Parts: sequence; structure tokens; C-alpha cells
Amino acid sequence: MRSRQRRLVLFLFDIMIRIPHLLVLALAAFTCSGVAAKPPPVVSGVWKPGHNFTEPRPKSSKYMKTIDAGFLVSGTQEAYRAEIQVSPKLAPPYFVRALFQNPLDPRKPFVEETLVSETMAQFSLTHGPVKGLQISRDYRITVEIFRQKGDAQALDVLVQSVRSYLDTTGPVTKLKSKLRAD
Repeated sequence: MRSRQRRLVLFLFDIMIRIPHLLVLALAAFTCSGVAAKPPPVVSGVWKPGHNFTEPRPKSSKYMKTIDAGFLVSGTQEAYRAEIQVSPKLAPPYFVRALFQNPLDPRKPFVEETLVSETMAQFSLTHGPVKGLQISRDYRITVEIFRQKGDAQALDVLVQSVRSYLDTTGPVTKLKSKLRAD
């Protein structure tokens, strides 16, 4: 249960960064209902104990380590998701840029950027919707950390491959057979 609550908090934090007014609505709904909203199911695309041994392994770099990466599944608006652990040696503030491979045009990745001004043990990155994913193909997420926006040289770069178990090439998302989203 704690894992689901943590995912909900990380999901709400991502929304807060991107669209502040949605946070107010989400918190109001959460407070009024007394029941936590169920976050979208997740399909992991990196290896964990008990998973397919051919899946991409979680990567590490100087300041970052992949906790999990994959896709949020809603049925119509699938999104990339990556949970990154940050070294306590990295003092804020720092600027994060995430490049998510665009399945329809790999030369034009999706870009998400944020300024981190507080010490964080980990953060979650998302981008969606993602169209063009194919089952059993690997896609790349690149996370770059800079001291500040506009710096030419990154302090650290983490490149993580994720395996897709989704097909988003048509109007309806298809999940690989015998697989369920958690």
C-alpha cells in the first residue's frame, strides 16, 4: 500500500510542476473524498527480480540511479515514466532535462525540464501522451543534470532503455498478451 501512496504523491508532484492549478483541484478532491484517487497503472520496462531476464537493466551514473522506468497506462493517453534516485552528494539547486525517445520520429525527442531547488532523495519524470510505441521494442530516456538552465556542459547524464509492452500505434492501446499493469 505504501508503494501506491508514494506513486500517488510522485504523480501529484509531477502535476504540480507542470500545471499548478491542477494540483489545487486534485488536493481538493482528495481532501473532500477521504479516499485516495487511484493513480494510473504502471507497466515497468526495466528488469526487476522475477522479470524477463532480457529486459534492460536499471542504469546508474555519477549522481543518478534508475529505480524504475516504463509507462503509465490509461487506455488512451499512455505516458513515459521514470523514477530516479538522486545522490545526496548533489546539492540543489540544479536543472534537470529529460529526453524521451519519440517513437514516431527518434530525431525529435520529447523534452521535459525542471529546476530542482530542494534536496530530494528521488524524483519522477513523465511525458505523455506517447503514440507509436510498439510491443517488445526498447526506447531511450536520457536524463541530464546541469548546474543551471543554459549550461552547455552537463554535470551528469543517465541513459536508460525501457522495453515497451504497449502498442500505441492505433486508436486503442494494446497491452502485450498475458501481461497486466500494476
